[in-house]
Amino acid sequence: MNTIIRRYSSVMHGNYRWAGVKYGVVMAAGLCFSLFLRYILGHPANAPIAKDETWVVFVGLLLMSLVLVFHYRRNLTEKKISFKEGFLVSFYACLVACVIYAVFMYGYTLYVDNSALDSFHDRTIDVMTRTIAASEHRDIDSVVLPEMPYLVMWGMVLNMIMSILVAFVTGIFCRNEKKLLRE
Repeated sequence: MNTIIRRYSSVMHGNYRWAGVKYGVVMAAGLCFSLFLRYILGHPANAPIAKDETWVVFVGLLLMSLVLVFHYRRNLTEKKISFKEGFLVSFYACLVACVIYAVFMYGYTLYVDNSALDSFHDRTIDVMTRTIAASEHRDIDSVVLPEMPYLVMWGMVLNMIMSILVAFVTGIFCRNEKKLLRE
């Protein structure tokens, strides 16, 4: 019976869940170290991420993910990895890294860089003044700004979306096993 949808079989060659958690901790350590290093060097992350910084974070996550998935593939006995396995290792790693980084960022803004929250609010008011107040002629003081936990959660959601993109790219570049078509 010929069907339009073809089914592919997939074989997992390693423990991708454990590798994703382990590599996620490594990725989170890299992200947290970069944030703390910026603070020490005098360039604290006391403003919402700009477009340039978003690309830097994306490329940084992508490079760390590629290196770690290549390391995972090298440690496999058959040294073969499918798109699905590469995607899952990278996605789990990015997911764990996002959660750890969000917790670190919350602690960073509360205990290390107390001015970060005020800078986030000042930057938000500035952006809203230029967009909302100019277009709708509303009083900017009447707008309620979000609290820090909501900002951290929103950042975590955006990082998770970025993680899906990173996982797709990593899965494409790291695969070396061809899928067999089964009838």
